[in-house]
Amino acid sequence: MARSRGLVPVLVLVLAVGAVAAIGLGIATFGGNGSPRAASTGPAASRTPTPTPTPTAEPTAPVWGFVRSDEVAPPLGVARTPAPFVQAGSWQSVAGTREASATVIRRDTGHYNVIFPGVGVPGGRGVAVASAIGEDPVSCHTETWTPTGLAEEVTLTCRSPAGTYVDSRFTALFTFAPASYRPSSTLPDAYFRGRGTNPPTGGQPDSVPPYMYLRDDAPTEALVQAGNFYNVVGPTAPLAIKRIGVGHYSIDLIGPAYSSREGNNLQVNAVGSTPAGCNPLGRDELADRQTIFVGCAVGETWTDTPFVLLYANQHAMIPADNVAFGHAFSGQEVEATGKIVQPPLGRTVNAWDKYTASSAGKVNTVRHTSAGTYEVTFPSVGRVPDDVQVVAYGEPTHRCAIGGWTLPGAGTPGDVTVTIVCVDPRGARSDTQFSLAYLSAAALPS
Repeated sequence: MARSRGLVPVLVLVLAVGAVAAIGLGIATFGGNGSPRAASTGPAASRTPTPTPTPTAEPTAPVWGFVRSDEVAPPLGVARTPAPFVQAGSWQSVAGTREASATVIRRDTGHYNVIFPGVGVPGGRGVAVASAIGEDPVSCHTETWTPTGLAEEVTLTCRSPAGTYVDSRFTALFTFAPASYRPSSTLPDAYFRGRGTNPPTGGQPDSVPPYMYLRDDAPTEALVQAGNFYNVVGPTAPLAIKRIGVGHYSIDLIGPAYSSREGNNLQVNAVGSTPAGCNPLGRDELADRQTIFVGCAVGETWTDTPFVLLYANQHAMIPADNVAFGHAFSGQEVEATGKIVQPPLGRTVNAWDKYTASSAGKVNTVRHTSAGTYEVTFPSVGRVPDDVQVVAYGEPTHRCAIGGWTLPGAGTPGDVTVTIVCVDPRGARSDTQFSLAYLSAAALPS
């Protein structure tokens, strides 16, 4: 690979609270290892509840939510409530929704809805991503997200490499930031690149942790100005999406907030009812900008498809401060050549310092255990509730899933080791680069 490239990004399906009441609420309880016990289902509501009005104005503060669904194939149409330690959201800091929970509904084979209470945003604003969990060759991506009452409903699908819908465990994350939001790094040693250096301080423009997202809904257009986006530089700063060729796009992040940045993380999802998947391909670092490249494919065929991109640097993947996080990229640079290669098989190595970050100021590590299988350790950041997102990187045809991750306790932060499994377009385990993001919401007020 001639130039160093960036990292890119997985989601959950949501149904209205009124709809949940109408079909009955299924509650899933979890054993100590995080696996669900038998879930009970309640009777249908005896009367139709008064519909909750859908919000018409965007929230004035950031809203977000994440969830892990550990039931592969729950009963169709039944709302399930994952355990408290596998979900969190901004609703938990609001008096009226503090006791609410996210719910998951399986609506068909490989089709899921996730309902995040109290975080509804009109007009499909914000972005949602999802990642499959498990050892099988399955990938998941978000289709739509829209408010239903005061909740945000995210739909997602999971498929085999052949494009067949399959049931799967998954993680999903939804995030929205108003134009006025500015993130901050308030944790000690909030940024780490493996060189013991921190970002500039003292109010300079590039001391604000870069955070952005966008959605491309016109993938066949030569040039698109993103309409659904957040940009830390400000609401008037353009985010232009250029179509280089079929299924091949570039996005310019302009300004000192993005130029010459290291330690950032990218997550990308195809969106809509499509068998395509999208991956970050790489990036160029220029004096005044950072250009990110995205590629989308069905099998081995490059394909135009809508997608979302979520970018964070010195910050977690959600618009909330004091969130523990770890970011890593699997590739290793051959010193002084610019060439990026696989980590050595069977050895534990430090994650490439150019694209690693830790809120604990620790060194993240990568171990290449076998073909297409990796273990990434984030020291001292793990506490539940937590979330993991992953995306293959470097070319558009491979897919990566979360094999699993260690379950840290609710007390002192501990090490988190995430297993990643990657496959080629035929579903065989295959080496590829990937971008991985971990976050813990344990320190947030509730």
